[in-house]
Amino acid sequence: MVSAPAPRRWVLWACLVVVALLAVAFFGVACSTSWARIALLHTVEPYALAVHQQLLYNFADSGSFSQTIHTGYDDAWTWSGHRAATLPLVGLIYGLVPSPFFLTAIVIGAVTLGVIPAAGLGAKALRHPLGMVVGALVYLGCPAVMGLALQDYQDLVFALPFLLVTLWALRARRPWWVLLGALLGCLPREECIPVVVAAALISFDPRWERPWRRWARNLGLAGGVALAYGLALALLFPVHATSHDMPMAASLGSWVDPQQQLRLFGMERLESFYALAWAPVGLVGLLAPLVLLPGLGLMLMHMTVPWGHGVDRYWSGHVHHLAPMVPFFVAAAILGGARLLRLARHPRLGRAGVALPWAVAGALLAYGLWWNMVWATGFNLVLSPLPRWPEHWHPAWGLVGPLPPDAVPIVPLDASLAVSARARSYTFSESLQDKAPGLGLGAGTHLLVHQDNSAVLAWGQAMPGARVVARADPYLLLTWTSGAVDPMVGWWEDPPTRIQSWPYELGGERRLPGVPPPPAEAEPELPILPPPVR
Repeated sequence: MVSAPAPRRWVLWACLVVVALLAVAFFGVACSTSWARIALLHTVEPYALAVHQQLLYNFADSGSFSQTIHTGYDDAWTWSGHRAATLPLVGLIYGLVPSPFFLTAIVIGAVTLGVIPAAGLGAKALRHPLGMVVGALVYLGCPAVMGLALQDYQDLVFALPFLLVTLWALRARRPWWVLLGALLGCLPREECIPVVVAAALISFDPRWERPWRRWARNLGLAGGVALAYGLALALLFPVHATSHDMPMAASLGSWVDPQQQLRLFGMERLESFYALAWAPVGLVGLLAPLVLLPGLGLMLMHMTVPWGHGVDRYWSGHVHHLAPMVPFFVAAAILGGARLLRLARHPRLGRAGVALPWAVAGALLAYGLWWNMVWATGFNLVLSPLPRWPEHWHPAWGLVGPLPPDAVPIVPLDASLAVSARARSYTFSESLQDKAPGLGLGAGTHLLVHQDNSAVLAWGQAMPGARVVARADPYLLLTWTSGAVDPMVGWWEDPPTRIQSWPYELGGERRLPGVPPPPAEAEPELPILPPPVR
């Protein structure tokens, strides 16, 4: 399997075709699942995807980032004060087809393209074109990779494919590849900058010619790129204070501040959540322990984030903070698997060394395929090898879809995604008071409301010239006289009843395609910690 010194050209092309087919199938499953969730407004966090989409919509339209769909946040660059160079790059592509479906397809496409450096790592490790197939199978077959691909739009998800390029480039002979790989690794978000340096630190390989000199070159080039990029961000785009919870920053503070008590809150989910980053064959990565080290460090850091501070510990929730960790686990599994196959054909095994690598590879492949099919069924993935348009839709799409481009809809929070591909749109339960103070419903042109939400329905009916223009049970769409002033301005500051979003019922007991299962157990309450000793 790995012994042919000069494989025939058809072997190379056959391996390339297999890798391409695997990538197409991954892209089809991920897009079909993501789009089914978007159609039902049942994404990881609908308002977060809505915010990102409106930021990108306005950037593509006017060249500036702004959003009115959600209250607060620093919108000058990207949501919640992060500095992600990928955001304007994605904005240029997103402007071609402004839609949440296309936006998630961009992220999924980038994750899918991570198969290229994964295949390159496999080919280098096995020294044979079949290594490309091994790398592709390990990468695309990792449930954590699919979980990150389904993270709606989160700029940090780009760390998965980009850091894999970094890990591949650090093994390239030419320094230009190292420079490019280091730069790509820094782009997704500022927290990736030290991860690039960590990748260079573990890039030593004794099989290289003059390994210490090459290792020093990697560290110097990657460290120089990271330092220059970090300084450029600090000088050109300084981070302003934000009230948004930044989990990794809080975690880092607990590591460096002796006054804070360091606790591994996530340890209780080690086997149920974190173990999925190793599945299905990631334990072979133990044969490449050096590559695992940065990933293990990032996993420990993630464990120190307290419950309720912006991270989830189930793969249908917020897991994008693990995107910088997964590349190290995947790379270790590829390199460790290649080492296992090389050991299986050791000359001392004699004739057994001819068949044993194929037997080991076949066993790992069979187990991986079985495990992934079980997981895909349990996670309710839409198993379509090509992108498939959704069959089930939330009624909000049918109501707001026909609105003219200059309409300014005001909607429940759970329907914000349906109206975020607009320059302005509001949520009556959150952003309206913050983004359009003193205007009330006069800031918009239409109101989407659940028929049982009597307080908000009465608010809309009080507008001059109010009338129902469309209905799709259980929602109503109201409009009023253009430019009308809200006679009930300010009532929601002390509303007689709570303003509710009234989420749409997703078919009762029936599981609709793509909708992930609820977490097996609820996250515990925030722990009450003793005050630090001073």
